[in-house]
Amino acid sequence: MHCDEPDDTVEHTLFNCPFWAEDRREMEQCVGRPLQPNDVPDIILGPEQELLPDAASRRRRIEAMAEGLRLAFGRMVEAILGRKEDAERVRQARLF
Repeated sequence: MHCDEPDDTVEHTLFNCPFWAEDRREMEQCVGRPLQPNDVPDIILGPEQELLPDAASRRRRIEAMAEGLRLAFGRMVEAILGRKEDAERVRQARLF
């Protein structure tokens, strides 16, 4: 509905569809490259606690950055899926 891809999967929508590129921009700026599906576990779970530095200030800074990334990912998903659902409602209303 939003591009020429025949398989409208969640993966395609969130990571590849050119229609949603602007919605991915913040996340891609945060990670410094195009977002990939295999990034999601690290984004959602954050850094492994045993790999964090012992210094409390550095640990807090890394944890804060990880939380910011997790929140940005949530905003991206909500924005894309919300707009996609709205577009589908409009399309459905036109059919009836």
